Amino acid sequence: MAIDYDRSHSKDDQTFRETIRTSRGGQNLLRLGLDADVARASESDLFGIVPEWSRETNMITIKN
Repeated sequence: MAIDYDRSHSKDDQTFRETIRTSRGGQNLLRLGLDADVARASESDLFGIVPEWSRETNMITIKN
């Protein structure tokens, strides 16, 4: 279900941005005047690393 939602709401950057803007969290940020935060949060591929949490070690490591 989550994968289907992702595929239907992130077809392209514009669709993804609008999905973020219309979400409850996005609307809360917009009401607070934090439009730039919503725009930043909807940008893709900003970083070349991904943090990954391990349940076994309870540590976060970086995956390239």
